Amino acid sequence: MSTDALAIYDEVFARVSTLPGFKTVKKTPMFTVEPGDLPRLGVYILREQAAAEGDTYAGNPRFNHTLTLGYSASVAQSDDELLLVNLDTITNQILPALLSDPSFTKLVGFVSLDRKLVFTRVGETPLAELQIEMVLDFRTEWAPRVPDDLTTVIVTEQHAPGQAPPIIRQYDIETGRESHDDENSARPAAQGQRPQAHQASADPRRFQR
Repeated sequence: MSTDALAIYDEVFARVSTLPGFKTVKKTPMFTVEPGDLPRLGVYILREQAAAEGDTYAGNPRFNHTLTLGYSASVAQSDDELLLVNLDTITNQILPALLSDPSFTKLVGFVSLDRKLVFTRVGETPLAELQIEMVLDFRTEWAPRVPDDLTTVIVTEQHAPGQAPPIIRQYDIETGRESHDDENSARPAAQGQRPQAHQASADPRRFQR
């Protein structure tokens, strides 16, 4: 899985793991279960796909990712009349926790939802399990790696001999404005000093909505 997919998964898990109604919340599938673990919620990454966005030969590589998350809500199958009511009550908290949270909806797009009710048995425990597949999408762009990327320039203002000492000014390339670096911005140059341009490398990946 990509780093961005894992980061989105962590955001999802942080929001649903604190929902009331679940005794157990896990990131791993349910191979064994104890009655005391129920109701149980599992949240998993099922798959991630990435397709090229735009002209594949023009500009930086860009991808549209689809991330499929699985939610598994399980309750003990002890009361047929209350079974669906209990499942519906506890699982209806999941969607509002994600879809109504602006801090999360700004990170991804929501493509589809699929729900499936499964009746099974784990060991000696009969279970009713509501499985939800949620498909999200997000975009990434990969900028070229430029180890000597020029981000700032430093300009030295020289004066006639006997007048004010030289003044060093530092400018940001992207904004064209003077930056205020305590060490280099608008300060007199020391005797014999040759100012050096500052360089910075950027993360080649840019996460986008």
